[in-house]
Amino acid sequence: MAITEKQIATLNDKNTVVIVPSDGVEAQLAHQFLQANAPKVVEEQRMFQELHLLALQAAIKVVYVYRNPSTPVREQFVRPDGLMGDKQRPIKELMDEMIVTKPLEPTFTREHPLKPPILNISSFLEETGKVFSHGLRLDFVDKGMPRPQVLRMSWT
Repeated sequence: MAITEKQIATLNDKNTVVIVPSDGVEAQLAHQFLQANAPKVVEEQRMFQELHLLALQAAIKVVYVYRNPSTPVREQFVRPDGLMGDKQRPIKELMDEMIVTKPLEPTFTREHPLKPPILNISSFLEETGKVFSHGLRLDFVDKGMPRPQVLRMSWT
C-alpha cells in the first residue's frame, strides 16, 4: 500500500503519536518504514511500542503503523540438496505491505465541571478496533492489575 501525502502530513504532525509492533522483524520493518517516509517521527521520538492510556490528552492523535501479517516475511524455497530453506523477502515488497491507519482522536467525558476530563476508554478502543484489520488487535500488557492501562499490538 503506497503512502499518501495526507498520511505523511499526519505522521509529521507534532501532535501525532505513532504505535508500532513491539518486537521481531515487524518492529524493524515499521521503524525502517517510518525512517524512510516520515523521519520526523523517529527524530522527535514519537514512535512507541506500547500505548499508555493515561498519557493520552485532548490534542493527541494516535496512528498505528504495521504490516499485513497474512503474508509471511520469509519465503521458502528448495535448496539444491533437496532440503527446504527460507530467506527474507525483499525489503521493497515488505515496505509496500505497510499499513498506516487513519488518525484516532481520543474523546473525553466530564463527570462534574470541577473535575478533570476522563478518557472514554470504551469508545477509543472501539474506534481502534474499526481501523485494525487482518486479525490485529490491542492487548493489555498489565493484565491482572485493577485498571489495566498499557496496550500493545498483537495478532490473534
